[in-house]
Amino acid sequence: MIFFLLTQIQDIEEQIETDFLSEIDKIQKPFYNINDSLYKNKKFEIISRQYKNPKSEKEEFILAEAYYYQKNYKKADEIYSKIIRTSKDSSIIKLSKNAKLWILYHLGLYNNVLENNNEDSLLLALTNIKLKNYSSAYNISKNFKSDTFLFISGFCAYLLKSYDIALRHFQELYETYPNNPFTPYGIYRIGMIYYRTEFYDKAINYFTILAKNYQNFKYIRNAIYLNAYSYYKLSNYEKSYKWLLVLIKNYPNDEETKLAKNLLKEIYILRPEIFDSTYEYYDYLKAYKLYRENKCNSAIEIYKVFINSKQKTILFFFKTTIGDAFLNDAYLEIGNCYNQLQDYKNAIEFYKKCNLKECKFNLAINLYLNGEYSQSIIQLEKLLKDKNFISKIPEIYYYIGLNYLKMNKKKIANEYLTKAKNLYLETGNHEKANEIDKLITN
Repeated sequence: MIFFLLTQIQDIEEQIETDFLSEIDKIQKPFYNINDSLYKNKKFEIISRQYKNPKSEKEEFILAEAYYYQKNYKKADEIYSKIIRTSKDSSIIKLSKNAKLWILYHLGLYNNVLENNNEDSLLLALTNIKLKNYSSAYNISKNFKSDTFLFISGFCAYLLKSYDIALRHFQELYETYPNNPFTPYGIYRIGMIYYRTEFYDKAINYFTILAKNYQNFKYIRNAIYLNAYSYYKLSNYEKSYKWLLVLIKNYPNDEETKLAKNLLKEIYILRPEIFDSTYEYYDYLKAYKLYRENKCNSAIEIYKVFINSKQKTILFFFKTTIGDAFLNDAYLEIGNCYNQLQDYKNAIEFYKKCNLKECKFNLAINLYLNGEYSQSIIQLEKLLKDKNFISKIPEIYYYIGLNYLKMNKKKIANEYLTKAKNLYLETGNHEKANEIDKLITN
Protein backbone atom coordinates (compact mmCIF):
# COMPACT_ATOMS: atom_id res chain seq x y z
CA MET A 1 0.00 0.00 0.00
CA ILE A 2 2.71 2.51 0.97
CA PHE A 3 4.70 1.68 -2.20
CA PHE A 4 1.56 2.53 -4.20
CA LEU A 5 1.28 5.86 -2.39
CA LEU A 6 4.90 6.73 -3.12
CA THR A 7 4.47 5.82 -6.80
CA GLN A 8 1.47 8.13 -7.04
CA ILE A 9 3.46 10.96 -5.42
CA GLN A 10 6.19 10.48 -8.03
CA ASP A 11 3.62 10.65 -10.85
CA ILE A 12 2.33 13.96 -9.47
CA GLU A 13 5.89 15.25 -9.17
CA GLU A 14 6.54 14.59 -12.85
CA GLN A 15 3.41 16.54 -13.78
CA ILE A 16 4.47 19.48 -11.60
CA GLU A 17 7.91 19.46 -13.24
CA THR A 18 6.17 19.87 -16.61
CA ASP A 19 4.04 22.67 -15.19
CA PHE A 20 7.14 24.46 -13.93
CA LEU A 21 8.34 24.63 -17.52
CA SER A 22 4.94 25.87 -18.66
CA GLU A 23 5.16 28.65 -16.05
CA ILE A 24 8.50 29.63 -17.58
CA ASP A 25 6.74 29.79 -20.97
CA LYS A 26 4.39 32.46 -19.63
CA ILE A 27 7.25 34.90 -19.07
CA GLN A 28 7.27 37.68 -21.66
CA LYS A 29 9.68 40.51 -22.18
CA PRO A 30 9.47 43.31 -19.62
CA PHE A 31 7.63 46.50 -20.49
CA TYR A 32 9.80 49.27 -21.86
CA ASN A 33 9.82 52.71 -20.27
CA ILE A 34 7.49 54.46 -22.71
CA ASN A 35 5.37 57.40 -21.67
CA ASP A 36 1.98 56.34 -23.00
CA SER A 37 -1.02 55.70 -20.74
CA LEU A 38 -2.58 53.03 -22.98
CA TYR A 39 0.72 51.13 -23.11
CA LYS A 40 1.34 51.42 -19.37
CA ASN A 41 -2.19 50.16 -18.63
CA LYS A 42 -1.85 47.26 -21.10
CA LYS A 43 -4.78 48.36 -23.26
CA PHE A 44 -3.48 46.43 -26.24
CA GLU A 45 -6.78 45.96 -28.08
CA ILE A 46 -7.47 49.71 -27.88
CA ILE A 47 -3.93 50.42 -29.08
CA SER A 48 -4.43 48.07 -32.05
CA ARG A 49 -7.45 50.11 -33.11
CA GLN A 50 -6.36 53.62 -32.13
CA TYR A 51 -2.81 53.39 -33.52
CA LYS A 52 -3.71 51.28 -36.55
CA ASN A 53 -2.50 54.15 -38.75
CA PRO A 54 0.34 55.51 -36.60
CA LYS A 55 1.11 59.20 -36.89
CA SER A 56 4.59 58.99 -35.36
CA GLU A 57 7.44 56.59 -34.85
CA LYS A 58 6.49 56.32 -31.19
CA GLU A 59 2.93 55.26 -32.03
CA GLU A 60 4.32 52.82 -34.57
CA PHE A 61 6.53 51.21 -31.93
CA ILE A 62 3.65 51.06 -29.41
CA LEU A 63 1.50 49.36 -32.08
CA ALA A 64 4.23 46.73 -32.55
CA GLU A 65 4.30 46.23 -28.80
CA ALA A 66 0.53 45.72 -28.71
CA TYR A 67 0.79 43.07 -31.41
CA TYR A 68 3.63 41.38 -29.46
CA TYR A 69 1.64 41.13 -26.22
CA GLN A 70 -1.36 39.85 -28.17
CA LYS A 71 1.00 37.16 -29.55
CA ASN A 72 0.57 38.37 -33.12
CA TYR A 73 4.29 37.95 -33.65
CA LYS A 74 4.20 38.24 -37.44
CA LYS A 75 2.70 41.74 -37.46
CA ALA A 76 4.88 42.83 -34.55
CA ASP A 77 8.02 41.63 -36.30
CA GLU A 78 7.11 43.47 -39.50
CA ILE A 79 6.79 46.79 -37.66
CA TYR A 80 9.95 46.30 -35.56
CA SER A 81 11.88 45.47 -38.76
CA LYS A 82 10.57 48.61 -40.48
CA ILE A 83 11.60 50.76 -37.51
CA ILE A 84 15.11 49.25 -37.56
CA ARG A 85 15.41 50.02 -41.30
CA THR A 86 14.01 53.57 -41.27
CA SER A 87 14.49 55.08 -37.83
CA LYS A 88 17.33 57.44 -36.92
CA ASP A 89 16.63 57.11 -33.19
CA SER A 90 19.26 54.72 -31.80
CA SER A 91 17.28 54.04 -28.60
CA ILE A 92 14.11 52.92 -30.41
CA ILE A 93 16.20 50.85 -32.84
CA LYS A 94 17.82 49.09 -29.87
CA LEU A 95 14.42 48.34 -28.30
CA SER A 96 13.09 47.01 -31.61
CA LYS A 97 16.10 44.70 -32.04
CA ASN A 98 15.59 43.39 -28.53
CA ALA A 99 11.87 42.81 -29.15
CA LYS A 100 12.67 40.86 -32.34
CA LEU A 101 14.92 38.56 -30.30
CA TRP A 102 12.02 37.88 -27.94
CA ILE A 103 9.90 36.93 -30.94
CA LEU A 104 12.60 34.48 -32.05
CA TYR A 105 12.49 33.02 -28.54
CA HIS A 106 8.70 32.59 -28.62
CA LEU A 107 8.99 30.94 -32.05
CA GLY A 108 11.47 28.41 -30.66
CA LEU A 109 14.54 29.70 -32.54
CA TYR A 110 16.73 29.51 -29.46
CA ASN A 111 20.13 29.22 -31.14
CA ASN A 112 19.35 32.36 -33.18
CA VAL A 113 18.64 34.18 -29.92
CA LEU A 114 21.99 33.15 -28.42
CA GLU A 115 23.87 34.17 -31.57
CA ASN A 116 22.43 37.69 -31.53
CA ASN A 117 21.85 38.53 -27.86
CA ASN A 118 24.61 39.84 -25.61
CA GLU A 119 22.65 42.21 -23.38
CA ASP A 120 19.23 40.89 -22.29
CA SER A 121 20.02 38.70 -19.27
CA LEU A 122 16.44 37.53 -18.76
CA LEU A 123 16.14 36.42 -22.38
CA LEU A 124 19.53 34.67 -22.19
CA ALA A 125 18.51 32.80 -19.04
CA LEU A 126 15.16 31.69 -20.48
CA THR A 127 16.76 30.59 -23.75
CA ASN A 128 19.30 28.48 -21.89
CA ILE A 129 16.50 26.85 -19.92
CA LYS A 130 14.79 25.94 -23.19
CA LEU A 131 18.07 24.38 -24.37
CA LYS A 132 18.37 22.61 -20.98
CA ASN A 133 21.58 24.50 -20.21
CA TYR A 134 20.49 24.93 -16.60
CA SER A 135 23.97 25.76 -15.29
CA SER A 136 24.30 28.62 -17.79
CA ALA A 137 20.81 29.87 -17.00
CA TYR A 138 21.59 29.80 -13.27
CA ASN A 139 24.88 31.65 -13.68
CA ILE A 140 23.10 34.39 -15.62
CA SER A 141 20.22 34.83 -13.20
CA LYS A 142 21.80 34.22 -9.78
CA ASN A 143 22.93 37.81 -9.16
CA PHE A 144 19.58 39.46 -9.93
CA LYS A 145 16.96 39.95 -7.23
CA SER A 146 13.74 40.55 -9.15
CA ASP A 147 10.86 38.12 -8.64
CA THR A 148 11.35 36.51 -12.05
CA PHE A 149 15.10 36.02 -11.62
CA LEU A 150 14.68 34.59 -8.11
CA PHE A 151 12.20 32.07 -9.50
CA ILE A 152 14.50 31.16 -12.41
CA SER A 153 17.52 30.83 -10.09
CA GLY A 154 15.64 28.56 -7.70
CA PHE A 155 14.14 26.57 -10.57
CA CYS A 156 17.52 25.94 -12.22
CA ALA A 157 19.25 25.11 -8.94
CA TYR A 158 16.47 22.64 -8.17
CA LEU A 159 16.82 20.92 -11.54
CA LEU A 160 20.58 20.75 -10.95
CA LYS A 161 19.83 19.13 -7.55
CA SER A 162 21.62 21.96 -5.76
CA TYR A 163 18.91 21.96 -3.13
CA ASP A 164 20.59 24.26 -0.59
CA ILE A 165 20.97 26.94 -3.26
CA ALA A 166 17.43 26.40 -4.52
CA LEU A 167 16.14 26.80 -0.96
CA ARG A 168 17.90 30.14 -0.61
CA HIS A 169 16.41 31.59 -3.79
CA PHE A 170 12.90 30.26 -3.22
CA GLN A 171 12.96 31.48 0.39
CA GLU A 172 13.97 34.97 -0.76
CA LEU A 173 11.21 34.89 -3.38
CA TYR A 174 8.63 34.04 -0.70
CA GLU A 175 9.87 36.64 1.80
CA THR A 176 10.27 39.46 -0.74
CA TYR A 177 7.41 38.79 -3.16
CA PRO A 178 4.73 36.84 -1.26
CA ASN A 179 1.99 37.81 -3.76
CA ASN A 180 3.86 36.96 -6.96
CA PRO A 181 2.25 34.19 -9.06
CA PHE A 182 5.57 32.28 -9.02
CA THR A 183 5.76 32.30 -5.22
CA PRO A 184 3.48 29.31 -4.45
CA TYR A 185 5.55 27.20 -6.86
CA GLY A 186 8.65 28.25 -4.94
CA ILE A 187 7.06 27.46 -1.57
CA TYR A 188 5.95 24.09 -2.87
CA ARG A 189 9.50 23.34 -3.99
CA ILE A 190 10.87 24.27 -0.56
CA GLY A 191 8.42 21.83 0.97
CA MET A 192 9.39 19.13 -1.51
CA ILE A 193 13.11 19.59 -0.90
CA TYR A 194 12.59 19.10 2.83
CA TYR A 195 10.19 16.22 2.17
CA ARG A 196 12.61 14.39 -0.11
CA THR A 197 15.48 14.86 2.34
CA GLU A 198 13.23 13.57 5.17
CA PHE A 199 13.11 16.82 7.13
CA TYR A 200 9.39 16.29 7.51
CA ASP A 201 8.88 18.89 10.25
CA LYS A 202 10.28 21.61 7.96
CA ALA A 203 8.30 20.29 4.99
CA ILE A 204 5.13 20.62 7.09
CA ASN A 205 5.86 24.32 7.72
CA TYR A 206 5.80 25.12 4.02
CA PHE A 207 2.95 22.85 2.98
CA THR A 208 0.92 24.48 5.77
CA ILE A 209 1.77 27.96 4.41
CA LEU A 210 0.40 26.86 1.04
CA ALA A 211 -2.73 25.34 2.57
CA LYS A 212 -3.52 28.48 4.55
CA ASN A 213 -2.38 31.30 2.26
CA TYR A 214 -2.44 30.03 -1.32
CA GLN A 215 -5.68 28.08 -1.57
CA ASN A 216 -6.03 28.75 -5.31
CA PHE A 217 -2.61 27.26 -6.08
CA LYS A 218 -2.99 24.64 -8.77
CA TYR A 219 -1.42 21.91 -6.63
CA ILE A 220 -2.96 22.85 -3.28
CA ARG A 221 -4.54 19.37 -2.99
CA ASN A 222 -1.17 17.73 -3.44
CA ALA A 223 0.34 20.06 -0.83
CA ILE A 224 -2.38 19.16 1.69
CA TYR A 225 -1.84 15.47 1.04
CA LEU A 226 1.94 15.75 1.44
CA ASN A 227 1.38 17.68 4.65
CA ALA A 228 -0.69 14.78 5.98
CA TYR A 229 1.85 12.26 4.73
CA SER A 230 4.72 14.16 6.41
CA TYR A 231 2.87 13.99 9.73
CA TYR A 232 2.36 10.27 9.07
CA LYS A 233 6.11 9.82 8.56
CA LEU A 234 6.68 11.54 11.91
CA SER A 235 4.18 9.11 13.50
CA ASN A 236 1.96 12.06 14.37
CA TYR A 237 -1.13 10.17 13.30
CA GLU A 238 -3.62 12.56 14.90
CA LYS A 239 -2.51 15.53 12.80
CA SER A 240 -2.07 13.40 9.70
CA TYR A 241 -5.63 12.21 10.10
CA LYS A 242 -6.96 15.77 10.51
CA TRP A 243 -5.26 17.01 7.32
CA LEU A 244 -6.54 13.98 5.42
CA LEU A 245 -10.07 14.90 6.45
CA VAL A 246 -9.55 18.42 5.08
CA LEU A 247 -8.65 16.91 1.72
CA ILE A 248 -11.43 14.30 1.64
CA LYS A 249 -14.10 16.77 2.74
CA ASN A 250 -13.18 19.58 0.34
CA TYR A 251 -12.08 17.56 -2.69
CA PRO A 252 -14.00 14.25 -2.49
CA ASN A 253 -13.53 13.23 -6.13
CA ASP A 254 -9.90 14.18 -6.80
CA GLU A 255 -6.94 11.89 -7.46
CA GLU A 256 -5.20 13.05 -4.28
CA THR A 257 -8.29 12.07 -2.31
CA LYS A 258 -7.84 8.47 -3.43
CA LEU A 259 -4.39 8.59 -1.84
CA ALA A 260 -5.81 10.29 1.24
CA LYS A 261 -8.42 7.57 1.73
CA ASN A 262 -5.78 4.85 1.49
CA LEU A 263 -3.56 6.60 4.01
CA LEU A 264 -6.51 7.18 6.36
CA LYS A 265 -7.19 3.42 6.30
CA GLU A 266 -3.55 2.70 7.17
CA ILE A 267 -3.71 5.11 10.11
CA TYR A 268 -6.90 3.48 11.38
CA ILE A 269 -5.22 0.07 11.34
CA LEU A 270 -2.28 1.50 13.30
CA ARG A 271 -4.21 3.73 15.73
CA PRO A 272 -7.98 3.08 15.72
CA GLU A 273 -8.36 4.75 19.12
CA ILE A 274 -7.76 8.26 17.72
CA PHE A 275 -10.87 8.07 15.53
CA ASP A 276 -14.15 9.43 16.85
CA SER A 277 -16.78 6.69 16.79
CA THR A 278 -19.49 9.25 15.98
CA TYR A 279 -17.92 10.15 12.65
CA GLU A 280 -19.90 9.10 9.59
CA TYR A 281 -17.10 6.98 8.10
CA TYR A 282 -16.22 5.18 11.33
CA ASP A 283 -18.23 2.03 10.51
CA TYR A 284 -16.50 1.87 7.15
CA LEU A 285 -13.05 1.88 8.79
CA LYS A 286 -14.09 -0.78 11.30
CA ALA A 287 -15.22 -2.97 8.43
CA TYR A 288 -12.04 -2.27 6.48
CA LYS A 289 -9.86 -3.41 9.38
CA LEU A 290 -11.78 -6.71 9.50
CA TYR A 291 -11.47 -6.98 5.73
CA ARG A 292 -7.69 -6.61 5.97
CA GLU A 293 -7.70 -9.34 8.65
CA ASN A 294 -9.62 -11.63 6.24
CA LYS A 295 -12.63 -11.70 8.59
CA CYS A 296 -15.00 -11.39 5.68
CA ASN A 297 -18.32 -12.36 7.25
CA SER A 298 -17.91 -9.84 10.07
CA ALA A 299 -16.62 -7.20 7.64
CA ILE A 300 -19.64 -7.60 5.34
CA GLU A 301 -22.08 -7.05 8.21
CA ILE A 302 -20.45 -3.75 9.23
CA TYR A 303 -19.99 -2.59 5.62
CA LYS A 304 -23.73 -3.01 5.16
CA VAL A 305 -24.46 -0.95 8.28
CA PHE A 306 -22.28 1.83 6.80
CA ILE A 307 -23.97 1.60 3.38
CA ASN A 308 -27.47 1.66 4.88
CA SER A 309 -26.62 4.75 6.91
CA LYS A 310 -25.35 6.51 3.79
CA GLN A 311 -28.43 5.56 1.79
CA LYS A 312 -30.68 7.06 4.48
CA THR A 313 -28.82 10.37 4.46
CA ILE A 314 -29.00 10.49 0.67
CA LEU A 315 -32.76 9.80 0.76
CA PHE A 316 -33.21 12.80 3.04
CA PHE A 317 -30.96 14.97 0.84
CA PHE A 318 -28.24 15.32 3.47
CA LYS A 319 -25.25 14.13 1.50
CA THR A 320 -22.12 14.10 3.62
CA THR A 321 -19.07 14.11 1.39
CA ILE A 322 -16.60 12.36 3.69
CA GLY A 323 -18.77 9.29 4.07
CA ASP A 324 -19.78 9.33 0.40
CA ALA A 325 -16.11 9.25 -0.57
CA PHE A 326 -15.90 5.74 0.91
CA LEU A 327 -19.04 4.26 -0.65
CA ASN A 328 -17.33 2.87 -3.75
CA ASP A 329 -14.53 1.47 -1.60
CA ALA A 330 -17.15 -0.32 0.49
CA TYR A 331 -18.81 -1.81 -2.60
CA LEU A 332 -15.43 -3.01 -3.89
CA GLU A 333 -14.38 -4.58 -0.60
CA ILE A 334 -17.75 -6.29 -0.02
CA GLY A 335 -17.47 -7.69 -3.54
CA ASN A 336 -13.95 -8.92 -2.78
CA CYS A 337 -15.19 -10.54 0.43
CA TYR A 338 -17.99 -12.38 -1.36
CA ASN A 339 -15.48 -13.44 -4.00
CA GLN A 340 -13.22 -14.84 -1.28
CA LEU A 341 -16.23 -16.70 0.14
CA GLN A 342 -16.95 -17.99 -3.40
CA ASP A 343 -20.36 -16.33 -3.32
CA TYR A 344 -20.00 -14.94 -6.83
CA LYS A 345 -23.64 -13.94 -7.23
CA ASN A 346 -23.46 -11.48 -4.32
CA ALA A 347 -19.99 -10.34 -5.42
CA ILE A 348 -21.47 -9.41 -8.81
CA GLU A 349 -24.26 -7.42 -7.13
CA PHE A 350 -21.82 -5.17 -5.28
CA TYR A 351 -19.32 -4.81 -8.11
CA LYS A 352 -22.17 -3.52 -10.29
CA LYS A 353 -22.87 -0.75 -7.75
CA CYS A 354 -19.25 0.38 -7.72
CA ASN A 355 -17.70 2.99 -10.06
CA LEU A 356 -14.05 2.14 -9.36
CA LYS A 357 -11.78 0.76 -12.08
CA GLU A 358 -11.06 -2.37 -10.03
CA CYS A 359 -14.77 -3.17 -9.79
CA LYS A 360 -15.22 -3.21 -13.56
CA PHE A 361 -12.52 -5.84 -13.97
CA ASN A 362 -13.60 -7.86 -10.93
CA LEU A 363 -17.17 -7.84 -12.23
CA ALA A 364 -16.08 -9.51 -15.47
CA ILE A 365 -14.12 -12.19 -13.62
CA ASN A 366 -16.94 -12.97 -11.21
CA LEU A 367 -19.43 -13.22 -14.06
CA TYR A 368 -17.12 -15.89 -15.48
CA LEU A 369 -16.83 -17.66 -12.12
CA ASN A 370 -20.61 -17.57 -11.75
CA GLY A 371 -21.07 -19.26 -15.15
CA GLU A 372 -22.44 -16.13 -16.88
CA TYR A 373 -20.04 -16.50 -19.80
CA SER A 374 -21.75 -14.31 -22.40
CA GLN A 375 -22.13 -11.43 -19.90
CA SER A 376 -18.51 -11.83 -18.84
CA ILE A 377 -17.38 -11.54 -22.48
CA ILE A 378 -19.49 -8.40 -22.99
CA GLN A 379 -17.90 -6.79 -19.92
CA LEU A 380 -14.37 -7.81 -20.93
CA GLU A 381 -14.83 -6.44 -24.46
CA LYS A 382 -15.86 -3.09 -22.94
CA LEU A 383 -12.61 -3.09 -20.97
CA LEU A 384 -10.59 -3.72 -24.15
CA LYS A 385 -11.90 -0.37 -25.48
CA ASP A 386 -11.09 1.47 -22.25
CA LYS A 387 -7.59 3.02 -22.16
CA ASN A 388 -7.56 2.64 -18.37
CA PHE A 389 -7.18 -1.12 -18.81
CA ILE A 390 -4.25 -1.20 -21.25
CA SER A 391 -2.02 -2.89 -18.67
CA LYS A 392 -4.61 -5.64 -18.22
CA ILE A 393 -5.02 -6.54 -21.90
CA PRO A 394 -3.18 -9.91 -21.61
CA GLU A 395 -5.43 -10.90 -18.69
CA ILE A 396 -8.55 -9.71 -20.52
CA TYR A 397 -7.69 -11.82 -23.57
CA TYR A 398 -7.03 -14.75 -21.24
CA TYR A 399 -10.46 -14.55 -19.60
CA ILE A 400 -12.27 -14.03 -22.89
CA GLY A 401 -10.58 -17.21 -24.07
CA LEU A 402 -11.62 -19.06 -20.91
CA ASN A 403 -15.23 -17.94 -21.38
CA TYR A 404 -15.32 -19.24 -24.95
CA LEU A 405 -13.76 -22.52 -23.79
CA LYS A 406 -16.57 -22.93 -21.27
CA MET A 407 -19.04 -22.25 -24.10
CA ASN A 408 -17.27 -24.95 -26.14
CA LYS A 409 -16.29 -22.45 -28.86
CA LYS A 410 -12.75 -23.74 -29.17
CA LYS A 411 -11.67 -21.93 -32.35
CA ILE A 412 -12.38 -18.41 -31.06
CA ALA A 413 -11.16 -19.44 -27.58
CA ASN A 414 -7.81 -20.42 -29.10
CA GLU A 415 -7.56 -17.06 -30.87
CA TYR A 416 -7.87 -15.11 -27.63
CA LEU A 417 -5.71 -17.49 -25.62
CA THR A 418 -2.97 -17.25 -28.26
CA LYS A 419 -3.11 -13.43 -28.09
CA ALA A 420 -2.81 -13.63 -24.31
CA LYS A 421 0.08 -16.12 -24.47
CA ASN A 422 2.04 -13.94 -26.94
CA LEU A 423 1.61 -10.83 -24.79
CA TYR A 424 2.76 -12.68 -21.68
CA LEU A 425 5.82 -13.91 -23.60
CA GLU A 426 6.59 -10.31 -24.65
CA THR A 427 6.60 -9.25 -20.99
CA GLY A 428 8.75 -12.21 -19.94
CA ASN A 429 6.02 -14.04 -18.03
CA HIS A 430 6.90 -17.50 -19.40
CA GLU A 431 5.18 -19.33 -16.55
CA LYS A 432 1.79 -17.81 -17.43
CA ALA A 433 2.43 -18.30 -21.15
CA ASN A 434 3.15 -22.01 -20.60
CA GLU A 435 0.00 -22.33 -18.49
CA ILE A 436 -2.08 -20.85 -21.32
CA ASP A 437 -0.34 -22.99 -23.92
CA LYS A 438 -1.71 -26.09 -22.21
CA LEU A 439 -5.24 -24.74 -22.65
CA ILE A 440 -4.91 -24.15 -26.39
CA THR A 441 -6.42 -27.09 -28.24
CA ASN A 442 -5.98 -28.25 -31.81
